[in-house]
Amino acid sequence: MKKYWWFFLAITLTWFLYAFVMLVLKCMTGTSIAQAGQMGDTFGALNALFSGLAFAGLIISIRQQQEEIVKSTTAQQNTELAMKAQTKLMSLSALLNGYTTYLDYLNTRIKQESMSGMSTELSNLIGLRVAHIRKVESTILEIEDIRKNIK
Repeated sequence: MKKYWWFFLAITLTWFLYAFVMLVLKCMTGTSIAQAGQMGDTFGALNALFSGLAFAGLIISIRQQQEEIVKSTTAQQNTELAMKAQTKLMSLSALLNGYTTYLDYLNTRIKQESMSGMSTELSNLIGLRVAHIRKVESTILEIEDIRKNIK
């Protein structure tokens, strides 16, 4: 609306200029009331012009509102996608935290078993640790993929 201020100013000035010209003509010619009434009827054309301009202003306003609605909808969709990605990242982060905690536990158990010398239990623990390290790696890759898609 701010970019059309000059348009409304021009309309207002045109109306006042038209009224001023009609008044000057009336004073200079000394017309009667009946003639002045006829002169006033000439404002009908000007009123039709202003009605058309008002309708054009209405169309412009509707168009601007439509553009704003499209922008708002796009922003809302982007926000929704970002929130879904953030939720996914949070769940993967919690899963990663659980994996690392379990790996810490396995590392502690492996140290204990290596000191006690039980080779079968030690190999089972090492196998579990390797499997969880792979899970941690795949989770980290998934997190990186999500972060790339966000950018």
